[in-house]
Amino acid sequence: MEKIARLTLACISLQRLFDLENELFQLNKESKEQVIISEPFKFHELKYTDITYRYHDSNEAGFKVGPISISVKAGETLFITGGNGSGKSTLLKLITGLYPCSSGRVELNHKEIDIGCYRSLFSAIFFDAYQDSVPMVMIVTQAPLNQIGKGAFHEIKDQPATIRSIVKWYKRVQCVEEITDAIHHAFLNAFEKRPGPTAIEIPLDVLTQKGHAAIHSSTTPLCLKPDIYSIEKAAQLLINAKKPVIYAGRGTVISSCGDELKDLAEWLEIPCFTTALAKGILPDTHYLNISWGGCKYGMIKTFLQQANVVLVVGSSLDDSDARRFSLRFPDKLIQIDITSENMNRDYNMMVALTGDAKTVLTQLLSVIKQHQKPNHLFTQNTIVHDKKKAIEEKQSTLAWQYMNAIQNAISDQTIIFSDPTWVNGWAVYFLERQFLNTFHCTRNFCGLGFSLISPIDYP
Repeated sequence: MEKIARLTLACISLQRLFDLENELFQLNKESKEQVIISEPFKFHELKYTDITYRYHDSNEAGFKVGPISISVKAGETLFITGGNGSGKSTLLKLITGLYPCSSGRVELNHKEIDIGCYRSLFSAIFFDAYQDSVPMVMIVTQAPLNQIGKGAFHEIKDQPATIRSIVKWYKRVQCVEEITDAIHHAFLNAFEKRPGPTAIEIPLDVLTQKGHAAIHSSTTPLCLKPDIYSIEKAAQLLINAKKPVIYAGRGTVISSCGDELKDLAEWLEIPCFTTALAKGILPDTHYLNISWGGCKYGMIKTFLQQANVVLVVGSSLDDSDARRFSLRFPDKLIQIDITSENMNRDYNMMVALTGDAKTVLTQLLSVIKQHQKPNHLFTQNTIVHDKKKAIEEKQSTLAWQYMNAIQNAISDQTIIFSDPTWVNGWAVYFLERQFLNTFHCTRNFCGLGFSLISPIDYP
């Protein structure tokens, strides 16, 4: 009986997905003319005029946010502030298109656009910033300096220790003059070497102070480059490899090196695997992409067993990316990473290239393109055959059918947030993405406040 109940629930869920697909199709037919957003896209200004949202309730009108008018211009950093229950979260969801506006107007570069169009402009970060190397600066408050440690309202035990455990850098300012210096160092540390979150603590009494402070000029974090000998050694290994493989992790996303990665893979005809956090850096439908099925059900284990050279780009090969799947890498292992701390931790590297992935790949390409381009038609045919076989083996499973229904219901630019459930694993293994930053999950598959099912449940 329990199995029948689960099957019934699964059928209901699938029917809801099919209904959603039909509804999205109808919305697309009925929507007004949209601004077509394609790559490359130049953003200037996003303007919201008198937007509102109302939470409907069966007994009363419900809580309402707005009307609110706001203009967001390229290069701006905006802070949304307000008291508890003032509507900050609702406004954020309105701005990013997660909630439809009850009324109001949205303009992109001075032209009105449709909600389905402007939602694709956003890539929101709602996950474990430190673990996933997300550069961000947090500004937190604290009890007045003379009340710290005395049980002030909202004070927690040892706030600095609590926050330091999840950030790269932390600073408590003692006076208003220290604020600009703290912000300067917070941004430098957020983007320097391995990116990550930083935090500045400003006590309440300091927030009310007035004073004069020097404003720092913009500074670009130092970017390391590997020596030319290491670049040439790695290039020769790849050129002479009979069966090379590229293993790409989240560092490729942070570096925005999709063009360079694609160029290298196509020039040498190298099969490329992308981890869960790197989905979209190379389109999943690309003829050299071997990511379908992930490390658990996909082709990567077979390709690694046959490979004689593997290039690891932007992955520390830790438990989440490789170790827990018992992946075996060849002795000829090349790793590109922003910091040497991630080198030789679980796997010994023959060549370690420390630096920004985009910069290092550019250096590699300049050397490799001096040699003749190989023709590995056999590799292409193998990938096509193996992927087709893998899909055929999974077509009868609920997991594949569920993800296939979602795949058919969404566009290539839909942004997916995957939560810590079995469905998250299904999405990682079987959901294909073609664009960068259209799939978000956490490295440890926990702590994410959004799920795949949430867009289906309308308020």
